[in-house]
Amino acid sequence: MIEKLRQVDDSASAAILERILEGEVGHVGLGSRWFAWICERRGVDPETECFRLVEHHLPVRDRGRLNFELRKRAGFSE
Repeated sequence: MIEKLRQVDDSASAAILERILEGEVGHVGLGSRWFAWICERRGVDPETECFRLVEHHLPVRDRGRLNFELRKRAGFSE
C-alpha cells in the first residue's frame, strides 16, 4: 500500500503508514518474545506451536502475503 501511495504522489500518507509499520515491527517483536517465553515454560517449541495455532485459527484463504524482512526484524525465523 505504501508503494501505491507513492505512485500517486501521496507521500504524506505513505510516510504515516511507514511510521505505523515501524511501530508494528516493535510491537510484534515484543509479542514474539513473550510467546517464546511462554512456550519455553510449557516445554513447547515456539515455531511448531506457532504453525499449529495458525493452522487451527487462520484458514488458508484468510492469510495474506508475508513480509519476510520485517518478520525477521521482529524476531521471527525464516
